Amino acid sequence: MRRLTAISLVLLAACGTHTPSPTTTTAPTSAATTGQTTGATTGPTTAPSSPAGVTSPGAGGTAAACAALDRLFFAFHAAVPEFRQIATEARHMIDVSTTIGDQGEATLVATIGTDALNAAKAFLADDLEKGSRLENRAVQTMPPARVALGCS
Repeated sequence: MRRLTAISLVLLAACGTHTPSPTTTTAPTSAATTGQTTGATTGPTTAPSSPAGVTSPGAGGTAAACAALDRLFFAFHAAVPEFRQIATEARHMIDVSTTIGDQGEATLVATIGTDALNAAKAFLADDLEKGSRLENRAVQTMPPARVALGCS
């Protein structure tokens, strides 16, 4: 339920922007996979990207997403933010989003990465208003994303 709430907040914050959806591919596998469900919720509609039996939070692509979120957060909060470094970390977040099996989580990570990348580009182009707006949206979305991804 918290995951759904956090994702809803992010999607509401992203309304009105045009961000590309991450592309995901699934390879056929002969191993049986199982989805984790709780209460009256249903399991994921796509097969998990982690090996069968690995169901802990942060497994698979989400662990990399949590690490990427941390690096991007610290890049924004450096004593003197280096916008080229922020752009690099944001591109990495977008790349990591393609490794996440859950489409909602992947979209969340890609949206934060896209907002951060566009913020860095705006700052480098001296568009401080746009850069500040996008930075605030990306930074404010990070804590709910950490909850949704199960980051520790």
